This record gives sequence, C-alpha cells and structure tokens, in this order.
Amino acid sequence: METLEDLNYKELEHFKYHLQHTSDLEGLPRISRYRMELADRAEIVALMAELYDEQSVELTKKVLKEMNRRDLVQRLSDISSGSERESWGRGQTKLLIL
Repeated sequence: METLEDLNYKELEHFKYHLQHTSDLEGLPRISRYRMELADRAEIVALMAELYDEQSVELTKKVLKEMNRRDLVQRLSDISSGSERESWGRGQTKLLIL
C-alpha cells in the first residue's frame, strides 16, 4: 500500500482505470467498476490480494508503467527483491508492499 500512498487523487483514479483494463488483458478476473470506484487505497490492496494473490505485485508494476510512474515501479522492484514484506491482516496472505 505504501506505493499507492505516493499517488495523488488523480493518479489513483488513473491507477484504478488502468488496473481494470490491464487485468482484462492479462486474463485475470476484473474488479467490478462499482467496487473500484468506491475503493480507497487500502480497499484496492485488499481486493487485489483477494483476486490476484501473488500476481498483485507484477500487475501493480504493469499499471504503474502504463502511468509512466517508473520511479514507483523501481521502488516496488527494490522492495520485492529485498523481501521487505508487510502483513495486511484480516487473514490475508502476506504481500509485498503495494
């Protein structure tokens, strides 16, 4: 979620849009438009963890590349290669920081 915290409101809306279209292209389940529109950062992370599990980080990187936020892609890559992890609670799997 740390990575999503670095997105301003407009960028977060773009992230949501690109996430829906990228997941379609990747053959992954799509988060409903209604749920996506209402979701805040924490809810996006929870939805991605639920639907995409281990693919969440790679999907996040693809979306950030489409948004030309290569700085965040690099930071996420650094975090994932360093095995820095954060637990999201509520029984969810431990995920790399999104």
